Order: sequence, then C-alpha cells, then structure tokens
Amino acid sequence: MVTSLNICSSNDTGVDSSRSVGEKEKAKELILVEWTDIISDDGWVVAEECHLPTFYSVGWLEYQDDKVLKISNTLDFDDALEEHKKREKPIGYSVTCFPMGCVTSIKNL
Repeated sequence: MVTSLNICSSNDTGVDSSRSVGEKEKAKELILVEWTDIISDDGWVVAEECHLPTFYSVGWLEYQDDKVLKISNTLDFDDALEEHKKREKPIGYSVTCFPMGCVTSIKNL
C-alpha cells in the first residue's frame, strides 16, 4: 500500500490518500532535494556581497544519472488522461529537472 504524507484541506480536515498498489504499479521514492541556484546581479554589487541561495524541493524520483536529477510532484496511478497507455504506472507529471552540479544533497523521505 502506498500512503502519502499527511495531507490536509484548507480547514485542516484530513484527506485519505492511501491506495493499494497493483502488480504492474510500483511505488516511486519520495525524496527531498537540496539545491543551490545560480544568481546574477546586474547592479553595482561586488563579489563579496553576492551569495548563492539554497532551496529545497520535494518530489518522486523519476530519473537520475551523473548529469541530471528529475522529480515529479504529481503521480497518476490510473493514466486518467489516457495519454500514456504503454508507460509503467504510476506516471509522474509536473517534472523538475536539476543539473547534478546544483544538487547538494538528496534525502529519502
């Protein structure tokens, strides 16, 4: 059974998001990605005042190699749009691609 993190609606009512996983469906890893972004300043800023921001993103691991990390933030277990009949389920949508050079850590959740 796959169960998501605690999900609450706007009035703090719990939402049941658990479901059984069939034979052809397998759970994807939910991960926390820490990454550093590139910043540029076109003003009169000296190097000592320019700092790289660190961000965090959560998603399901879609793909990773030595050049790129891809996560999705939405999973479709039923191919509701019927666009990917031959793809393994669940299908990940809303994908973020990170160059591995920007990723500073990956943590399984």
